[in-house]
Amino acid sequence: MTKPALKTHPPPPDASRATKVCANNAGGRPWALETARRTPLARDFHLTPTALALAYCYRQWRVASTIIGVTTLAQLRENLAAWNTELPPELLAKIDALRLEFRDPAI
Repeated sequence: MTKPALKTHPPPPDASRATKVCANNAGGRPWALETARRTPLARDFHLTPTALALAYCYRQWRVASTIIGVTTLAQLRENLAAWNTELPPELLAKIDALRLEFRDPAI
């Protein structure tokens, strides 16, 4: 069974809220939106970015809860399926490398 190709999304419009938040968030993570868009890590392991993020968060002691925002049944199913997603050690190592490179404020 082959996985469907992931949709790529264009960057947010210059006047959008997402662009303003990233540009004005000096103490936060202004790089996060662009990094998430351009990092092929999820695709390399046949996951969607959402499934990767949720599966990672579900296994972290420092994450007390996750907030999902779904508008379709397919999104809900994807979010729920992430609970049973096992991330291989090599993927976790790559995630840790990214966290260290982009300075995780939790450590």
